[in-house]
Amino acid sequence: MKVLSLDQALKLWGLAIVSAGLLYASGYLVDYLTASTTTSLALRWLGVVVAVVSVVPWLVFIAWTLSAVDEYHRHVVLVGTALAFVGELLVHIGFNVMQDARLLSWSTHLQEIPIAMIVWLIGVGAAAFYFRLRL
Repeated sequence: MKVLSLDQALKLWGLAIVSAGLLYASGYLVDYLTASTTTSLALRWLGVVVAVVSVVPWLVFIAWTLSAVDEYHRHVVLVGTALAFVGELLVHIGFNVMQDARLLSWSTHLQEIPIAMIVWLIGVGAAAFYFRLRL
């Protein structure tokens, strides 16, 4: 891993804290803006925009972190991200089939962000384990 200056490290940690807090708080704001059917169409669209835009700082944090690591770790993370994409696809297919088979209620929903984070950690962990064994 490359060495970061104290100033860069503080900015990176600050962005991590702000983006995680924004992800957490935006869930409440989105629920408030979109939960009621009597809410105006403009406010419901605002809720959709807030939900999408609140993820952007987290993606910036991930991109900045990737730029701060060496080539080996960057390769491990990118392969792990590809594995996580496939894993996320399998989770969604399995969830939809469970609903179709009436094993789960139609009102049951996946929590997208926690599922994506867990599957991503598993994918990166599997890639790191694979490349560690390969060496």
